[in-house]
Amino acid sequence: MGSIIKVNEYKDFGNNAILTSDGAGVVTINAAALKNTPIFKAEISSTQSLSNATTTLVAFNSVIVDTASAYTNSAGNYKWTVPSGQAGKYYVYARLINRDTSNAMYDTKTHIYKNGADFAIAPMNTNVSSNYFRERPEQICEIMDLSVGDYIQIYVYQSNGSGNQLENSSVSNHTFTIFRLIE
Repeated sequence: MGSIIKVNEYKDFGNNAILTSDGAGVVTINAAALKNTPIFKAEISSTQSLSNATTTLVAFNSVIVDTASAYTNSAGNYKWTVPSGQAGKYYVYARLINRDTSNAMYDTKTHIYKNGADFAIAPMNTNVSSNYFRERPEQICEIMDLSVGDYIQIYVYQSNGSGNQLENSSVSNHTFTIFRLIE
């Protein structure tokens, strides 16, 4: 015969609620150390041109979620900054679908910048002349140790002439996501 323990709140020795339940099966995590927050996601809401042989800051100008209000989406910035009290390990992800207006895939590299300097580079997508391959996603992800005040930006480098762009579409082709990991 088994036993059942019923509780609606778990507290630590300081009488702080760690977990609470509303009695209907909805559990709320109250301890910050148990949450994957802050959480951030942004997308591109308009087409962005890419200059040849240039590393360009990606204008993720449409914020989907930003639980800490830590993103600056103004021209020349487009950066997410670690808020006060939120240092730790973070998962950083970006996906871009790069396209040449002449319907050829172009040579690109996606970069994660930390505090204005290159931190990680995705492998280069190479030129593909078939229309079937004219759009191909390029993804990059990293687990990063971030301190309060560190900031993250996404850049893209392209080297196949003019007419290249990141296009806006009804499907989210381009996304930039960050969330803190539970350690």
